[in-house]
Amino acid sequence: YRNDPVIHAFLEAELAFYQHRYQESLKQYLKARHIPLFQFFCYRASAHLSLDSRLYDKAIKFIKRALQLKSNDYASLKLMGKLYTAKG
Repeated sequence: YRNDPVIHAFLEAELAFYQHRYQESLKQYLKARHIPLFQFFCYRASAHLSLDSRLYDKAIKFIKRALQLKSNDYASLKLMGKLYTAKG
């Protein structure tokens, strides 16, 4: 996949995401605009970045957008629960 910059960027983004390096993951997702569900991945990473900044309402908006695109994503559903708990 090193010969395909889009796939390579996406895989780097996924690695960063699951290592909780959300800012790096978002940067890499933005390089992979041609992957299916591109917006989903950006919304999901943005939700985590917003949560890290304690911008709970913004994080909720992003994760709701992500879930509209892929409603069964475990990481997003888990984050949604965490956000509602954190927001109180």
